[in-house]
Amino acid sequence: MPHEKIKLGLKIRQIRQARHMNLKKMAELSSIAQSTLSKIENDIISPGFDKVMQICHALDIDISQLIKGNDGTSNSDTRPVARLAITRQDEKTLITTDSYISNFLCSSISKKVMIPVISHLKLIDGDDNDIELIRHPGEEFTYILEGRVKIVMEHYEPVYLEQGDSLYLDSPMGHLYVNAGDNDAIILSVSLSKTGR
Repeated sequence: MPHEKIKLGLKIRQIRQARHMNLKKMAELSSIAQSTLSKIENDIISPGFDKVMQICHALDIDISQLIKGNDGTSNSDTRPVARLAITRQDEKTLITTDSYISNFLCSSISKKVMIPVISHLKLIDGDDNDIELIRHPGEEFTYILEGRVKIVMEHYEPVYLEQGDSLYLDSPMGHLYVNAGDNDAIILSVSLSKTGR
């Protein structure tokens, strides 16, 4: 499968308009400023994972619907018991922000509880002072695949992790992953979303 870079702003606008929702209403539902939403929809700025989750909540969609569109999964509240998704190593579903280049794995399944993502860290240690910490519902497990990573957290001193180390945290607590080494830093994060079923 070829490399696929998501045109996130366009998809957000299409879904919002399909729901006959104006920017003012989405701003109210997402707690994101209307001007910020306009910039996101026009691809002037890229939203972080927390903003993407707020937008999904406002639009009443699952993140996989934003990334891949409707996969035909039933909207029933009954939990499915036989879903399966495979992501091959050459398949890329990328969302790029100021902090990360994130590849969303197994994105063909909607309404899943876990959101697995492999991220290349763009921020270099020392350049993270003015970056807003990320907050989103649920919990998060992170495993360091490559490099040295600094994790900045709201209520704790920064923690430095090496390849093979891992971390588990409550996602509503502000947090940020930063490249703290001389080489690439790559992490695998699995977020548990409250919106999953």
